[in-house]
Amino acid sequence: GVAAGAWGGLGLACGEGCVDGWPAVGCSGSEEGGQSWTEPGAGPFAYAYRYHGVATAGRQVVVAWSVPDAGGAAVMTRTSYDTGVTWGPTYSSLWVPAASPDLHIAITGPAMVIAYQAGDIRTVVSVRSTDAGVTWQDAFDYQDPTHKVHAVRVAGSDSGSVVVVKWWRHSGRSGVYDDQAYVKTSTDYGSTWEIGRAHV
Repeated sequence: GVAAGAWGGLGLACGEGCVDGWPAVGCSGSEEGGQSWTEPGAGPFAYAYRYHGVATAGRQVVVAWSVPDAGGAAVMTRTSYDTGVTWGPTYSSLWVPAASPDLHIAITGPAMVIAYQAGDIRTVVSVRSTDAGVTWQDAFDYQDPTHKVHAVRVAGSDSGSVVVVKWWRHSGRSGVYDDQAYVKTSTDYGSTWEIGRAHV
């Protein structure tokens, strides 16, 4: 998949591809409205088994990907504070118990929040980092007592403290979902959470 954004005259596109026969992730920039693009300035990020997307807030950009590790996956993140012109180091301090996790990342104020479906398919997990991915702390684990969960997503606000994790409940019948989405909402950058149902 490819994620793209624009800040002033700079465009940025991040996505997954292949380098020397191996999956890789990279970001390229354009200052000419997409007429020409730079070589991937943040990569390729070497071996990237699965690309999990890019989160943006103002001039901050965070890219997340993962590689299989010890029966689960090591999640990698890399951050730019100048819309992708330069990039900080790659951090891999987060491990999740799924070899190919479906996880998503968002930025909210000083924090980055990752949410994903755990291996037992009934649990939604969220973690947060306030040091650009150097360390991660548990935000919450929510286990549905009766339903499988699916399509976990997270969204943050760069100018405020709100972050929302959303997921769907599976009814148990093939391809059929509960008629409501469920959410956990934080108004303090992911420190505390409340659960509710989304009106969709």
